[in-house]
Amino acid sequence: MNFWHMQIHPGNKDTSDVYIALNNGYIGLGEWDEGENAIRDFINRMQIGDIVAVRKGPTPIALVEVIGDHDEFNEENHEWIRHIRKVRILDRADDYSFIIPKATGTLTICANPTASTTRVITDWYSRILKEKEMTTIVGILQQKKQIILQGAPGVGKTYATKEAALRLLGESIPADRSVLNTQYQDAVKRGQIVFVTFHQSMDYEDFVEGYKPAEGADGSPVFVLRDGPFKRIVDACYGRHADEAFEKAWTSFLESFEGKTNIEAKTIAKKTSFYVRLTDNGALRVGTDPNEPGQYTMTKQQIKDWVLHGIEPGYNPSYAKGVGKLLQDTYHVPPYSPDQQRKPHVLIIDEINRGNVSKIFGELITLLETDKREADPDRCGAQAETLSVKLTYSGESLTVPYNLYIIGTMNTADRSLGQIDYALRRRFAFYTIKSSRDAIERFYEGKDEELKNRALGVYDRVYSLFHPQDEGEGYVNRDFDPDDVMIGHSYFMASDKDELEFKLRFELAPLLEEYRKDGILVLDRDDPVFTGLLGALGAAR
Repeated sequence: MNFWHMQIHPGNKDTSDVYIALNNGYIGLGEWDEGENAIRDFINRMQIGDIVAVRKGPTPIALVEVIGDHDEFNEENHEWIRHIRKVRILDRADDYSFIIPKATGTLTICANPTASTTRVITDWYSRILKEKEMTTIVGILQQKKQIILQGAPGVGKTYATKEAALRLLGESIPADRSVLNTQYQDAVKRGQIVFVTFHQSMDYEDFVEGYKPAEGADGSPVFVLRDGPFKRIVDACYGRHADEAFEKAWTSFLESFEGKTNIEAKTIAKKTSFYVRLTDNGALRVGTDPNEPGQYTMTKQQIKDWVLHGIEPGYNPSYAKGVGKLLQDTYHVPPYSPDQQRKPHVLIIDEINRGNVSKIFGELITLLETDKREADPDRCGAQAETLSVKLTYSGESLTVPYNLYIIGTMNTADRSLGQIDYALRRRFAFYTIKSSRDAIERFYEGKDEELKNRALGVYDRVYSLFHPQDEGEGYVNRDFDPDDVMIGHSYFMASDKDELEFKLRFELAPLLEEYRKDGILVLDRDDPVFTGLLGALGAAR
């Protein structure tokens, strides 16, 4: 696959003509004296599957994929187009503010992968691919409410759960992974995302509610009823933990005064600093001078009413709101909004097929179906089949809220896949994330070319085990779909040579050995194909 950029109209033509061509599914060139090379490349060098950035000067218009061979064009109203290719529009740049730098010529192939022109176009393409997959996943979740992201090791399932969860919460997705991880952790602290890993010893008492050992008031052992992660996030969906969250934040706030005379805060409107002092009797006094005891008294209830319920403080509102904002920013108390109690919440279940799902969910498995949940006011049509169950230990009535989304992950190379029974499969949608050579290419764009070639070379060699070039059956056990077990692209991504060689030798090679022992790869231990590959990974026996 090659990347190109082109200007498909003469400079004296209106851009609307370009949209006519694109809307009819083609790009094209005319014939002019200096255009011999461009026309030859368009006819002979451009291939089906190539990606073309259509532009007017440096301004991007659309990104398209070539889907047809060269053809002649003789429409009278487009006399300046004589050579065309059918294309599929991937994205339009109507709302974008970037430019394609150094974009000259009528048709140019992006031959230098490190050039700024190439980087802009390949980054544009990468965003489209990622956006398309994420849009599909989030769309499924909004419709079905729960999904299992399945795939082989290393395809990026865990990262995909984080991004999908944040999209459901309505957050913007940054390009920087570290920033995304920070946003994710903030959502976890707010209680909008809960992460749990299933395992063979987990049961209903761990996941929903159950009695756990504790120490009584007199020091003797007792059993107390504890909520599990599922019940906690259900309560959070209904806003039942807002008061508890504030009380914890308030306790931490008071503890932060230890060893300090005062704490600085800022007003929300003007960002003016003021200082909060904790008196001996536990009251708060505020003022603008850090060396004075403070001119005004403030109550906990003032702050709490504004933070949790949006009630305007009647006395010194700027100071009360400023302390409330401090609690929100420092201790992750969610900010108030009229619909505060019903914001989306996401439960992420890692390795969902490693647990005994029937044992863990118990009677709640029935409630997961979309039409058995609490009725969603934003959906058209009545949901008359909403069900509740009485919990085994507390006796409380529980209905699965409409604003709870569940994302599970599942390793398709794991033979415990059979533990996912039909009852669960019917209630979850499934989406397969596949290993991607393009992801490796995009990762190394603009980086060390030798490192990129090493990673792609090994990937291609591993890929050939799962997808042979000839008509043979290859080396994958017939019980598995090759795409379900092809090792993920993250094993081939590294920042430098040492990291890549470490991954290949100490992560990839052992995984391939496990595949062989587990019967996923049907190869003898001493098969030259296998030993040769291990040698290429630096793991020769």
